[in-house]
Amino acid sequence: VDAAEPGAPPLPASLEAELLPELAALSGRERAQAARALAAAAADEPPRLHTLLQRLFEMHKEASPPPKAAAGAKGKKGAPHANGAEGSEEEDDGWRARHGVALCLAAVAPAASVMQLPVAFAFLKRALADEVEEVAAAMTAAGCALINEQGAPDRMVPLLAPMFETMLSEAATTEADDRVRTGVVVCFGALARHIPPDDPKVGLVLSRLVDSLATPSEVVQRTAAKSLSALLSRAEVKPRGAEVLQELLATLLATPSYAMRRGAAFGLAGVVKGLGIASLKKEGVMAALQAAIEEKKRGEEASNAKEGALFALEALCETLGRLFEPHVVGALPLLLSCVADGSGGVRHAAVSASGVIMSSLSAQGVKMVLPSLLRSLKEEDKWRAQHAAVELMGSMAFVNPKQLSATLPQLVPALTTALTHSHAKVRESASAALQSVGSVIRNPEISEILPALLHALAEPAAGTDAALSALAHCQFEHCVDPPSLSLIVPVLQRGLRAPSAQAKRRTAHITGNMCSLLADPKDILPYLDMMMPQLQSVLLDPIPEVRSTGARALGRLCAGLGVDAFPNLMAWLREGLRRDSSAVERAGAAQGLAEVLAALGDEAVSDELPALLAGAEDPDPAAREGHAALWTHLPRVLGPRFEHHLGAVLPVVLAGLPGGAAPGWA
Repeated sequence: VDAAEPGAPPLPASLEAELLPELAALSGRERAQAARALAAAAADEPPRLHTLLQRLFEMHKEASPPPKAAAGAKGKKGAPHANGAEGSEEEDDGWRARHGVALCLAAVAPAASVMQLPVAFAFLKRALADEVEEVAAAMTAAGCALINEQGAPDRMVPLLAPMFETMLSEAATTEADDRVRTGVVVCFGALARHIPPDDPKVGLVLSRLVDSLATPSEVVQRTAAKSLSALLSRAEVKPRGAEVLQELLATLLATPSYAMRRGAAFGLAGVVKGLGIASLKKEGVMAALQAAIEEKKRGEEASNAKEGALFALEALCETLGRLFEPHVVGALPLLLSCVADGSGGVRHAAVSASGVIMSSLSAQGVKMVLPSLLRSLKEEDKWRAQHAAVELMGSMAFVNPKQLSATLPQLVPALTTALTHSHAKVRESASAALQSVGSVIRNPEISEILPALLHALAEPAAGTDAALSALAHCQFEHCVDPPSLSLIVPVLQRGLRAPSAQAKRRTAHITGNMCSLLADPKDILPYLDMMMPQLQSVLLDPIPEVRSTGARALGRLCAGLGVDAFPNLMAWLREGLRRDSSAVERAGAAQGLAEVLAALGDEAVSDELPALLAGAEDPDPAAREGHAALWTHLPRVLGPRFEHHLGAVLPVVLAGLPGGAAPGWA
């Protein structure tokens, strides 16, 4: 029954006593329902709220671990499991009760009066230090709810602003202090939304948020940056943003403190997001970052400025996402120069920024960036620049899987070539980059033979046979993914060029089966231009068994991809039937054409047959011989399907025999 309805019976005085224990229930849903029930009772009878708050504070105190246990409790059992399960009752150290208190505090927010807020936030100052992440997040959410649900902001702001100022001015020396500061920063940002834009306290809040960026805790810095972004996105506050942006830019490029550089980078990205992407150019941000990275001076001061600029590029890409992508191509030469920098800190920052930037690229972004990297690898004479290009290519292993599959056909051959570079650093980077490609392989069978594949790429002469043997004996139970395919194809290319007939046959057999192993057979399309010359060479091999395996491989590829994937193949095979250079080549073309026609189906055979019959009567003896070889292979591969073509083919075959029947034989 809704107690607010006229004539509803009064709520029992023992309601809190009955519901409070439910705040510690095993189920999060039960805790939330108990919190809403208690909040509804307090809203209906306001005098209950003061008592309820006191009971909540007491319950939290009773459920909190002793100070010594709390100090060493990080990661202990009792917290929610990583997989989202909440564990058993035996694992509870009181965190469920504390979590229930946070849920209830958020639920009573609409009923809380202004004068109750200082008491609530005095409690939250302790509660925000909770080491259980879910509890700390719920306490932060409760604080924001108390602020956002308040109906008298003009009275709330003067009460809470000085309180938050004091909390943020206290030294943060422990992880618990960092957690408290993180929650207070979020609440201060929520409070700022209720301050009139012409109120001096807006400037005060901005100042405190900027000061919080100096805290040597990435969590606090990221939280402060998000609050800055939200605050400066308000149209009436945006005019203050340019000043904040310039302050952060100056700190970023001048401070000797690593923590302050990181914080300034996060803050800069947050401010740009709040002001809009146009502020990058309007306020000269990109020009300042470029100037810092291109500075020719040496020394710690210049290295710190470069490192700060790289931190900013990383934070901007992470915060702005696709909006920052147009600036990535311009930033690429800067990253290349810094990956090869003499300062270890600058190199580390450049590699980190590269990973973030590459992983966030869209398909269009990848298309824009990859050609520049490939040119740098081919054209640069300095090994450091080539080393940098290879490092960035390695970062591309972590782009979106769809973008990665489009990139790998160009990426892996370039990295494979770099494995033979004259400088050891370039070779090491190329090997590490290929390892990065291997690390994103999802096929467990390929993961097992990955060392053999990488060895074959690094040392083809010594490792190709072992890699081919591993592939041939691999029992595939899962589909081959694009990263796996990118490492397999170079090995197959070398196998098809091997002098050994056995290696060629084994490789052709694996190649023919690739379509059936792929989740999407179209994944192999980008590699066909690289593989077809080798397959055609196998088809013209002087050893019949090699030609036969190559022909079957070609037929399987056509069956899986369709003849449209091989625009020049049919013309090449037809021409091969007439080639007067070698009978072996004509025999290979005949065998290949027979396998391809069989793969394409009876309709393709019927469409092609008139031209083949005409070719059998060609005045050129070499052409007649090539077409005669076709009648040897086509019946074998078609089997019973060839029967209804016998009436047309047999007279031509007999006419070709010495003293054979006339063409009109029936």
